[in-house]
Amino acid sequence: METVMCCFCGESLTHKDSVEIEISIANSEESQCIFSHKKCLKKVLDKNVPIGIDIDDEN
Repeated sequence: METVMCCFCGESLTHKDSVEIEISIANSEESQCIFSHKKCLKKVLDKNVPIGIDIDDEN
């Protein structure tokens, strides 16, 4: 089972349970994927940021 590291708390989690976040630079082909627990992403996002995915789960 593949594991990844949460970019917010530094703990490991399984890839299948992670939120994959792609960061890209405007007007560039550069990008990078980082991973997060759902709970960590929810914790750091401002409540006014609209979320179109379900991140209310325990992971």
